[in-house]
Amino acid sequence: MSPYSPNLNPVERIWKWLKEVVIANRFHPTQALIAQAIDDFTHYAEENLERVLSRIANVHLLNS
Repeated sequence: MSPYSPNLNPVERIWKWLKEVVIANRFHPTQALIAQAIDDFTHYAEENLERVLSRIANVHLLNS
């Protein structure tokens, strides 16, 4: 069994990015506002796939 290596797991990189954008050094007075911030992050990620892939795996897509 291999040791836990979060730096090698792309999902962990997404979680880290989400925490940086949504949680770190930010105050959300309600759970609904936290949920909205997470929803905004996921919509951004869906609309900016190339940036997401570049950030988590150093993958650069060729423009067609």
